[in-house]
Amino acid sequence: MKSGKWLVVALVAGLAACQSLPEPSGAEKARAVAEADWARATAVKIDLRDAGFTPQQLNLVAGRPYRLTITNVGANNH
Repeated sequence: MKSGKWLVVALVAGLAACQSLPEPSGAEKARAVAEADWARATAVKIDLRDAGFTPQQLNLVAGRPYRLTITNVGANNH
């Protein structure tokens, strides 16, 4: 049973390490937005419904610019 305890400790330590990744500063975020080539941005359309949205999954690549258009097509305000 000792190996099971070490496995749990290792998993918890791994999850804690993931949570401690630094958040980019406001200046870093602003620089990334300013440096993006918005003429080459990929258009992504998202439709909001009352019980979900379409597409249900987005696959975006870090570092690439995207222009999101979000439209409420449901009966309720979002």
